[in-house]
Formats: sequence, C-alpha cells, structure tokens
Amino acid sequence: MQRLLRRKYNMTVREAGDGLEGLQIIERELPDIVFLDIAMPLLSGLDTLKAIRSSKNLAALPVIMLTAVKDRGIFKELIQLGISDYILKPIDKESFCDRFQRIYDELRLSLEPNTPTGFRQSSAGTNEVLLVEADSDFARFFSKVQDGHFKVLEASSGAEGFALFVKHQPPIVVIGCNLPLLNERMLAKKIRSLAREVTRIYLLRESRDEAIEDSMFDATIEKSMEPDIFQKNFTDAVRESPGAPDGYRDIISKHLPGEIAKAVNQTFGIMASLDTQILGGDQSRRIKADVAVGMYLASTADRFRLRLKIVCSEADAGSLIRTVLGFAPASRLEHIEMLGEIIHTLAGRLRSAFELFGIRLDKDTAAGDSALDATQLEPGPALAFSTSAGQRFLIQIESGPH
Repeated sequence: MQRLLRRKYNMTVREAGDGLEGLQIIERELPDIVFLDIAMPLLSGLDTLKAIRSSKNLAALPVIMLTAVKDRGIFKELIQLGISDYILKPIDKESFCDRFQRIYDELRLSLEPNTPTGFRQSSAGTNEVLLVEADSDFARFFSKVQDGHFKVLEASSGAEGFALFVKHQPPIVVIGCNLPLLNERMLAKKIRSLAREVTRIYLLRESRDEAIEDSMFDATIEKSMEPDIFQKNFTDAVRESPGAPDGYRDIISKHLPGEIAKAVNQTFGIMASLDTQILGGDQSRRIKADVAVGMYLASTADRFRLRLKIVCSEADAGSLIRTVLGFAPASRLEHIEMLGEIIHTLAGRLRSAFELFGIRLDKDTAAGDSALDATQLEPGPALAFSTSAGQRFLIQIESGPH
C-alpha cells in the first residue's frame, strides 16, 4: 500500500507501528490523510480515532479505516466518529486502486479548513475573519487560536482594517478598542455602509458585561489569553448574535447532505457489504411511507434541535433489518425498534459533523414512529437511497428551535 500511495498518487508516507506512535507523528507533522488499522498495539485504531476526534485541531482530519473486523458495535462507533471511508482487509491491489481513487478525489475537495460556526465564505471564497486590534500580542494570539478554523486578516489600525474589508468583504469582523486613526465606532459604521452581504461585527472588550453603546456591534467578545476560554467566548458571542440560526440552516443545507450520504454508504457497506446510491426525484417519490422512524438531536446551549428520519415501505424495512442487523422483525413495533438502531448510527455521524462547526448536540431522544409525531419543524434535505440488494428508503432532516 505504501508503494502504491507513493508511486501512483505521489504521496509522502509516514508509517507508525502502533497507535501511540501514530498520534505523535500526526501531532508533529499534521498529515492530510490518515490510514488507520483497527488492530494495533498500545492504542487500538478505535482509541486512536477517538483521540484524533477529541483534539480541536485534528477533529476534521480525514481518516480512512483499514479493517477485517466484523463487530457491529465497532462499526457503529467508527461511523459515528466521522471516518472518511473504510477499506476492508485483506487488501486487493486492483479493488484498492478503484476504491481509493474515489476516496482520493473526494478528499482533495475537502482538505480546506472547516468553519466552526457555519457562516458564509468571503467573496474570495475562503473562510475569513477580519481582526482589527492595536495590541500586537493579542493579535498574534487570536490568529494562533483561529488557525485551522479561519484565515485571519490582521490590521492594527482602523484605516488599515477598513482597507482590508473593502478588498476581502469577510463575513465576520472583530474590532478592538482604542484604535488609532479611525476609531472602533467609526470603523463599524463605515463597514455597515459598505457591506454587500450580511456582515457581523463584534467588539473586543476586557469584560463582556460592559454594555454596547450603540447598534453598530452585534455583540461583545470578552478578551482572554487562555486559548480554550477565548475560543469559547468567541464562539458563544457569534452564536448569540442576531441571525445565528442562519448558520444552522447553512450547515444543514450545505454540509449535512454529504455527511448523510457518507454515513449511509458506510453503515450499509461496512455492516452489510451493500453498496448504496442516491435516487433521483422521480424515483424518490415512489417510496412508500409505511414506516417512519426518527430521532431528535438537540443543543441545550444553542436552543436548537433537528430530527433525523428514515422512511420506507414495510417490506423494505424488514429487508433492511434482516440484511444489516441479522434480525427478522416479527411486528411493526420491532420494525420501529430495529430501524431506530440504524437511525441512531446515522444520528451519531451527524452529531460529529456539527461538532466540527463548534456546535454540541448534547441531547438525543428517540422519536418512535415519526408518523405519529405532530411536532412542527422546518423541512430540510431529503435524500432517497437504494441498495445493491434492491431496498429503497428516504432519509429526511427537519430542524427548529428547542
């Protein structure tokens, strides 16, 4: 595999003999892609993956699992931890090339920094935040904390900051106090008058409890030189500002469909050796909605929740359960309970996706038979799938306040 990656894909390859050594290499060299074997000494592949996902700087790192393990519980954890894909062992060269080419093409498009708040990109197409701060020590600290989340545009005066805004039109502007040449209020006013799109402007203060003197600023952000504390202050202020729900809608509409497709492919591919494909609009309308099972995911801090549903005919529900879980349901109640296990795996993947954007979905509740649930939520993406065994089903997302 190493020779293939070097020769065919011109990759620089680093090798580790165990999970602990692998984490040390990852931390030191920050690779673009990690291939991770399930069975390793010292730290298993699963524990190594958990360590990667627990790191703020590595949470979005693409990880491809190499596995010969047939444990359904491990499969579910891998999917919920947001693996990019998997390759089954023993590895066949021809099938590896075909499969990895697809993975490689997808990952080349995804190796850009993720924006933890889900807001729009700048007109230049990058995730940018403009910092206008006279304190050079804090400016360096801010850029270091945001590394991997945003490209930070730095300015030390109001005039310099305004010039950068005119050029880049970033969606988020953070302004310090006591700026030379053009003070913070005048700068915010100029930016408001010129912005072509929704721009959020935040004022840095020594204490967030200080009142904002006018409507030029969306919120204040309390300064701190502790990275974790400041990043929390930054993220909390941005989420609480007006229009923050648009950030959730942006994540749901732009990012979750791809995560759903990956989760479905991995769930059925790893657990049942089935290929899946997305169906077109006409075919999706033919899916019978005999059974609809859902799960709520909610963020207590952000007062936001979504519902993930799987919808299919009763015949396809029974077939999916037998194929994926190896269990033959005897009643409608068992259909619901067993489909709930599948939807729980998919929901875990979506939870991981939201965490990449700084949003923790800390509560989950089984919705039972969603056809009986009258709660009104805003409709979101709906993707129809078919498996290589012929089953058809629909995955739907709905969202709203919690």
